[in-house]
Amino acid sequence: MARIAFILLTHKDPQGVVDQARRLTASGDHVVIHYDRNAPADDYRRIRQLLADAPRVGFAPRRYRCGWGEWSLVAATLSALREAERLFPQATHFYMLSGDCMPIKSAEYARAFLDRDECDYIEAFDFFDSDWIKTGIKGERLAYRHWFNERKSKRLFYASLRAQQWLGLERPLPPASR
Repeated sequence: MARIAFILLTHKDPQGVVDQARRLTASGDHVVIHYDRNAPADDYRRIRQLLADAPRVGFAPRRYRCGWGEWSLVAATLSALREAERLFPQATHFYMLSGDCMPIKSAEYARAFLDRDECDYIEAFDFFDSDWIKTGIKGERLAYRHWFNERKSKRLFYASLRAQQWLGLERPLPPASR
């Protein structure tokens, strides 16, 4: 039978995180929470305290300061995932959610769906054919290196991009997988 370990990436609403963790574990599944280090430490302590009695809830061993589109989100995810593997070796599937998400199907439905086929599922979009990217640069995201966060250092981000374009430092794009 499928056993799900939810990877919950959160950064606000401590009571909402606690409520979400309790709902996700109510039917026997597991949750590992990464609470963004940019969020108040008191909020994190409150979450830990309120979930101290929840045996199916774990916490990522390290809190990362996460920025949108930054490696820190990947690091936070991997940290939580490794902890889920360590704490809940009986988990057969991992399901990543943000603090603003909740599955729209029941746990029973999800487990039956996962048990029906011997395969894994991951949401993916073709970078070139999808309209997933709504604004801003597209091919440049892959063709150039980005040392600066566009949201925090917009001028440096675009100056670096223009310099790379002027110097001809474009990387070849990966081949489309078809």
